Amino acid sequence: LIWRLWPRSLTGRLALMLVSGMLAAQALEGTIWYDMRYGKAMEIPTRLAATRLADAVRTLDAVPAASRPAILHAIGSADFSLGAIDGPSGATPAIDRNGVSGSALFQDVLRQRLGSDHDELTRHQVRVLAIDLAHASPRQASWFSLLHDAFPSGHFIVQLRLHDGQWLQAELREGQAGMSTAPRAAAIDY
Repeated sequence: LIWRLWPRSLTGRLALMLVSGMLAAQALEGTIWYDMRYGKAMEIPTRLAATRLADAVRTLDAVPAASRPAILHAIGSADFSLGAIDGPSGATPAIDRNGVSGSALFQDVLRQRLGSDHDELTRHQVRVLAIDLAHASPRQASWFSLLHDAFPSGHFIVQLRLHDGQWLQAELREGQAGMSTAPRAAAIDY
């Protein structure tokens, strides 16, 4: 079958090789474009979620343990749930390459908000369990949200320890804070 599709003329073979090379270059460019677009779409939600969590942690560290349930209830919302857990989950799940860079940004913002001391983040033992694009429909994939949603949201699951040893798990969903990612322009750029 392959030999039947292989061009017999030298011109046809050259054209096939040129087209194959162009398609390979386009595929490579597409992966680079996807990584850059994903990073741009996740930067604002990551910074907002980390800031929101850091402010909650600073508040919870400052109050007695008996007052925490009322504060956890007061600061919770549909996009921000924070609850006490017995301890950290056994194994940290593997996150993809984009999640690793997002996790590093998340922890950097936490470090800045909780204090410049490097040990502060270590004391809290922050564990980013999940970081990804949140989709409007469960059947949509990340690439669809990057091309279609003007305001893609980030979804984050984080575990950390307060100064007195109490573990918390936070699930956050943050958007673009009104900054459109211009999906049509992104599709045209590609």
